[in-house]
Order: sequence, then structure tokens, then C-alpha cells
Amino acid sequence: MPGWIIAVDDDMTNLKTAGHVLRENGMYVSIVTSGHVLLEYLNANGTPDLILLDIKTSDMNGFETLKKLRELEGGKSEIPVVFLTADEDEESETRALQLGAVDYIRKPFEPEVLVSRVKRILDMQDRMHRYERDAQIDSLTGCLNKSAAETKMEELCREDTGFLCMLDLDSFKLVNDLCGHDTGDRILRLFARNLRKNIRSDDVCGRIGGDEFLVFARNMKTEDELRSLYGRISDDFTAGYTEILGSRMEIPLGVSLGAAAVPHQGRDYSTIFRLADQALASVKKNGKHSWLLSGSSASDIEEQTRGMDLESMTTVLEERNISHNAMWMGRDAFISIYRYMVRYMERYHGMAYRVLFTIKANDESHLDSRTIQIQFRQLVQHSLRNSDVMMEVGDDQLFLLLPEAHDYDIERVVSRLLKQWKETESGNLAIISYETGRVHLNRNDPAEAADFDCHIAVVDDDEVDLKKAESILSKERIQVSAMKSGEALLEYLESSKPDLILLDIHMPKMDGFETMRRLKARMRPDRDIPVIFFTDDDNRETEIEALRLGAMELIRKPLVAELLTLRVRHTIDLVRLQWNLYAEVNKRTRESENLSQHTCFQHRSGF
Repeated sequence: MPGWIIAVDDDMTNLKTAGHVLRENGMYVSIVTSGHVLLEYLNANGTPDLILLDIKTSDMNGFETLKKLRELEGGKSEIPVVFLTADEDEESETRALQLGAVDYIRKPFEPEVLVSRVKRILDMQDRMHRYERDAQIDSLTGCLNKSAAETKMEELCREDTGFLCMLDLDSFKLVNDLCGHDTGDRILRLFARNLRKNIRSDDVCGRIGGDEFLVFARNMKTEDELRSLYGRISDDFTAGYTEILGSRMEIPLGVSLGAAAVPHQGRDYSTIFRLADQALASVKKNGKHSWLLSGSSASDIEEQTRGMDLESMTTVLEERNISHNAMWMGRDAFISIYRYMVRYMERYHGMAYRVLFTIKANDESHLDSRTIQIQFRQLVQHSLRNSDVMMEVGDDQLFLLLPEAHDYDIERVVSRLLKQWKETESGNLAIISYETGRVHLNRNDPAEAADFDCHIAVVDDDEVDLKKAESILSKERIQVSAMKSGEALLEYLESSKPDLILLDIHMPKMDGFETMRRLKARMRPDRDIPVIFFTDDDNRETEIEALRLGAMELIRKPLVAELLTLRVRHTIDLVRLQWNLYAEVNKRTRESENLSQHTCFQHRSGF
């Protein structure tokens, strides 16, 4: 697939060869001769799709270049890097993978191997970028989808100034009922186009329900500006839907808008959203087709939430009112969630980590531990996932529950939190220590005591190599299912789905390549399992065939423990990331498809 690649090597022959091979396959290639030149080139010319980086360059070796590149990126989106080397040194390969390289290619390279590996990486990057993009956009309207809109609105409420506006189409349910969902979809697309047309370029809009939209009007300060915005949106929508429905269609379509002011009424997104939603409800109850800027006090809110019916209560509880940060709660609620999470993970073979932070103010600090704890808790809450849970323990401790965190994740997560804390104004006012540990599961069940974090099928007819692979991986808390033939693997996959398959190429009856072909022929796209071949064959044609068949990697025997583990972990992480993004896109697509049905069955009483 087309892509922009930068090749870095102080050997011009290698550079020209790589450039020629890749250009012949439709890729755009820039060549530079040193790490220093690469970093300067990136500053001036932007971000490529991939970097091919020789390990041994005269001014700065490839490892040092990669470290400086990551510093330059500042933790943001990382450019994939493939190391090139003429060394047969396994220690260099191990170090390359530990530094985050996506692949390692030895020179002199076979043109077809180089192209196959580069295309595989570019294709995976393209899919992940596409999934990331699709996961944020509502497919029907082109606005941000519910999840992405709420994340962005939360950020804007926290950092910006303006009005958070909630918009709802009056009587839209009648369009679906009387004219059908195709017409309803046309109306929604029309409204979304008009909405984007009438807001300013730095405003943000998203669709959060069947006919519900959010807009953050940045830097808007007066009711006159809000009135003008509503008028433009309403007038254009009325003119547009009349053309679709016809002048004699008497459905009283229109737009209602409720808004709340940021930061005048606060910066907590859930609070601001609730105020805007209540202002919208007031418009709906008083004739629709209008707008209202919330002026509710806390007592007004309490009064309005008394005597709720089922749908009103559900609206309060639905995800749109829930922060996308980690959940912070009191001890009783935390204990209930913790116990439920343990039961869930025991039942479905999940895993989680515990972290206990202890905060101790320095002697010279002008703040006490309680004040510092609150500041640290707020930082942690905004830095973790919305599936993570936390509670305060006294005035100087914070306890975290991190579902689906793994051994190789936890130190990175904790280090990132402590680094962020050090960069705050209070970062030097306290000593923060921590303890970590896995959540205890099935403590009394020896059969479950291993507590693995991934599952691999290893297939090799050589019992010595099979036991060696099993021994290496089992020590890394990887569950291994060992088999001696391709036939045994195919039978095993009828009832099990490992995270990865390690497959020997040279086996009697059915070799690894034939096993791979049969595996691909019978595997559904949504059950595709990554495969790594391993072999003692040093023939380049073997590597080319392995890549042609779709293998993620090819590992040479004899197996080296650290290198095998790194290759396995690296492959599983990449595939999990890709499938997580794919699942997120599917989830958002299903949400979008269900929004119209949701509008039919769940709407405010009397709206």
C-alpha cells in the first residue's frame, strides 16, 4: 500500500537499494544519512508513515536515535520504526524490541522480504488509524459520536469558556412513525449539515442520541449570541425539512435548545450537562421550538429531580451523565464494586491490578497531606481509564483497582502518573510511595492459581523444542497449550481460541505452511488468530513464504528466551490494540444504528 517512508543509513548503497525497491512498489521514500539529519528533517517536514533505521550509523547509533525521536514526539503518536542491521547479534534484536521497534530486518535484505514486512506494518498502521478515526465519528451524521463527543465536551468544560448546548428535534418520532426511517435519516443528516454550517469553525458538535446533539460554543458569552445561534439553526432546519417532507406535511418538526454557561456554572461536565439538559426539558414542557440558558441553582435542581418516573431516572443514570475519567467513590461503594469485579474476573478469566499510593507531605511543605492527596487524586482520576476505580483511604492514601492491567503494564502506568505529578506545582511538596499487586482470584482453587494473562498454542513435532518453548513462556505467566501436529491444532481450535499460535514449519504429514493455509480457510474474520512461525531453516524463501501466508513474525531456532518472550508480547499487544480499536468501531456503529430505534422507544414523556 502507498506510504511515506524515511530510510536512514550512512551506507549509500543500502539507501539507494532500499529506496529503489520500495519506490518500485508504489511507496514514497526519503533517504537521509544520519540520526541527526533525521531529527532535523522531521522537524522541518512532518511525520512519515514509517522509519527504516540502521543501527550502526557514524554520528549516532540507531538506538540513541530512537530514544531522541521518542523524546521529540513527547509521548504523542509514535512513528513506527524498523531497525536494519547486518549483525546476527540476538542481543541487538532484543534491545531493539525492548525500545519499541516494530520490526528488525537483517542486511543484506531480500527485496521481497523487505517489501512484505513494510507493507504488513503500513497496512496494520492504516487499519488502526482508520479504526481510531471511525471510532470517533457518527456514521449517519458525520458529527462526533456519543463517546467522542462526551470526551471532548468534558475537556472543553475543564479548560475552555463558552456555552454547552443540548439540542433536540421536536416531534422527530412522528417522522419515523409516519414516513419511515429512511426519511428520518435524511432529516438527521440535514440537521447535522445545518448545525455544522451555523456553528463556528472552532466550535464542537456531536450526536449523543437518536435526535439529540451537543454543541460547545467556544468563547460565547451573551444570551444575544445564543439567541442568534439558535435562530440560524432553527430557520435553516425549517427551510430544509419542508423540502424533504413537502409543504402539506403537518408534522410539527422544530428544534429545542438548552444551554449552560462554562465556567460561570462550573467546570464539571456532568453538572454542566445536567443543567443544559434541564433547561432543554423546560423548553420541551413549555411549547418546544425555543431555547433557554440555564440559571438553575442547586436547590432548583433538587426540586426538579423529585418524583422521577422510570425514563427520567434512566436519563440520569445513562452513560452520557457519567464522566470518562476513572471512577472515584466512597469506601462502601468501592467495596461492592471490588467484590463484583473479583467475581466477574473469576467467572470470565479476567485479571486486574491493585495499587496503593501513600502521600507524605515534606517538612517544608505549606500544604498538609490531605490537601496534597486531593490534588494527586484529581490528577490520577483524569489520567486513568474510565473503567478504573479509586477510593481514598484516610487522609494520606489512595487505593486503585485497574481491570485488565497486566504485569508489563503496571510499572509503566504508575511511572507515568508519578512523572505527571512531578511536573505539577505541588510535585515537590510530598513523597509519594506505592505498592502494587494482582487482585487475588480463586485463592482456594489450586487449578486456577497460575493466573495467566494470555494463552498461546505451541505446535512442534520436536518434543525438546516444544518443552523448551513451554518452559520459557510459562515462566512469564503465559498459558501454553502444547501440540505435536497441525492436525492436533486444528482439532483444538474447534473449541478453544488462544491469543497467539507458535507454529513450527517442518513437521511430518502436514507442515506449518499447509496448517496455516487450512487455518486461514476455516477461520472467520472475527476469529482470526495471529501466527508466528519458528524454524531452524535459514532459507530466505522460507521467510518470504511465511510472510506471504500472513504470519506476523518468523523466529529462528534455537529459541532464545528473552527474544521469544519479547516477540510474543509485542505481537499480542499489537493485535489486541488493533482488535480493541476494531471492536470500538463496531460498538460505535451499532450505537449509531440503534439511535433511531432508541428514539422510537425511549423519549421524554410529552415531548
